[in-house]
This record gives sequence, structure tokens and C-alpha cells, in this order.
Amino acid sequence: MAIRAFNKNEIKFVLVFMLATAILLMAILFLAILIDPHNDFGTGLFKPLVITNRTEKINYLKNILNKPQIMILGSSRVYDMDPDLIKKITGKNAYNASVSYARSEDHWAMISLFVKDFKINPETIVVGLNLGELNNDDIEPQTINNKYLTRHLNITFYQKISALYKSFKNSINQQYLRDIFVSLFKIRVDEKTDRVNFLENGKIDTPASYYSFSGTDRVADTYSRATNLFKNFDQLNPMRKLYLEKFIAFANQNNIKIKLVLLPMPDETIEKLRKDTNYSQIYSEFKSYVDGLHLAYQFYFYDFSSVDKFNGLSDSFSDSTHPGPKNIDLITKKIFERKK
Repeated sequence: MAIRAFNKNEIKFVLVFMLATAILLMAILFLAILIDPHNDFGTGLFKPLVITNRTEKINYLKNILNKPQIMILGSSRVYDMDPDLIKKITGKNAYNASVSYARSEDHWAMISLFVKDFKINPETIVVGLNLGELNNDDIEPQTINNKYLTRHLNITFYQKISALYKSFKNSINQQYLRDIFVSLFKIRVDEKTDRVNFLENGKIDTPASYYSFSGTDRVADTYSRATNLFKNFDQLNPMRKLYLEKFIAFANQNNIKIKLVLLPMPDETIEKLRKDTNYSQIYSEFKSYVDGLHLAYQFYFYDFSSVDKFNGLSDSFSDSTHPGPKNIDLITKKIFERKK
């Protein structure tokens, strides 16, 4: 059967269609990077619709006059650690510098930034750590694209381009296009966004209604978040181990006390993770790793990975991996109150 040749009009239509498609994609890419509604690209020209606490907290600390003596680092799992409670116990100013999706590279970049660039020399830094945060996830794009943090991480050009590509590839959908116009034209929307607010001391400003739920149901409903942390995770990520060691070594060199806290998860989460993932193996490796670090560096380590290890509350969890405020307060008191 003979193959029909395209006529000039058909060829012209295909070329125009391809050109129009390319122009549309370029326009979307331009708007995505310029407006950056999810703070994936670090443009900073428009207010993002999601959590951007790296930029917000760093800018606050850059200009702070009463420099904190105690600082809190970690992910959203320590958003609730209260600097006012720490001050009540110790009499010292504190600031919660925890940021979303933080990993050990964030801890290293932040301590380096605070001490070297901002001349903040805290006496003590608390690091809240979930075991799954030493996994093989890529470095958070908001970390790579942050102009303050990236220079302390020696991020390569390839990593930057890769982060931009992944941000664009994973983000561009109907919801993202909507958010571009919401951010551009400051459209009021009633739908809940991922943006949260923080108090002046860095602690999350969370309404009490956020915690009014059945703890057991919330843990079950969010169990996938826990498994995602341990997905394809059979050993501690070497890069994240290196950053954690650099962080502790730098603290030792600058006479900063480190309180490293392995944060708890609900008993039902841990029980399921032991069956579904390599949690037990990872936990054992981490304990051995910490023992090795203790031979070379000075720091305090608190294994509060389950509630029985600090007399915690089994029903004070926000979800399958986030300790609730009552457990965070108990942990804070444990690591700062002197034994009588």
C-alpha cells in the first residue's frame, strides 16, 4: 500500500502546531520560574503559596539584634519545640530555626551560615532528627535554590539544573498552573494551602483545632508518609552521614554544645515499619554510627525514638511521624532540666 505524501498545507499545520506548543511550554516555564508559586526555583519576586521558612527564618536571623544563645534545628517534626519553654528552664534566649523537609545537609549549611556569615555563635544547638531523614531522597530544591544555603553546600551546576528540572517536571500540572495565576494576581482562595505561620521565636503558630483529631486514626491515615521515608532505604545515606559529622565537628571547633535527639514515632508506626521496611536494620546502624561519632566528637545524644524511652504520651502525635506538642514539651524538659 502506497504511503500518501503530506501536502504543503498539512506540513504547514504540523509545523505551526509544534511551534505553538513549544512557545506555550516556554511561556509556562518562564511564568513558573518567574512567579514561583511553590518556591521551587528561589526567584523570590512573588510571595509563594507554600511553606518557605528557609528564606523567612534566615532573613529574620540575618537582622536579629538579640542573638539567640540556644537554637533548634530540624524538620517540621520540631516546629512545636518552644523557645519560650527553653528560656523558662534555662533563662537563655532561644530560637526555633527548624525548616520543612530538613536533612543533615540543611543542618550543616545553617550552622555554617549562622556562625560564619551572621556571626551568631549559640551556646547550644538542639537537632531533632527522624531516622528516615538520613534516607536517599534528593536534596530539597528549596535548599539548593536558597542563595544563602547553597554556597555552603558546594552544589554543582549539574545539581542546580537537575533540581530545577525535577521541580518543573514534578510540579507542572493543572493545580500548579492555577497557583501561578493565584500568586500573580493575588487571587483570594478559600482552599487550604501548605503555608503556615511562625511566631517571632520561630515556633509554629498552630491553632489548637489542628490537634483535635483521633490520634490512632490520623496515624493510620498518614502511614504512607512513614513508609516513604524508608522506601528503598537499606543503609544510612553516606552523604548525609558526612554532613552530620561535619556539622558536629564544626560545632566542636566553635565550642557549641550539640544535643542530638532521635525523635519518636507512634508505637503502631514503628511496629508496621519493622514489618514493611528495613527500619530495624537502619536503627541498629544509626546507633552504631552514633557510637563511632562519640569516639571522635563531643555531643549529647538522646534516643527518644519511642515514647517509652522518655515517658512520653502515646496519643500526642500529629500523624505517623510528627510528635505532638505535648511530647515535644516533654522532650524539651528532658534535655534541658537538670536532674535533682
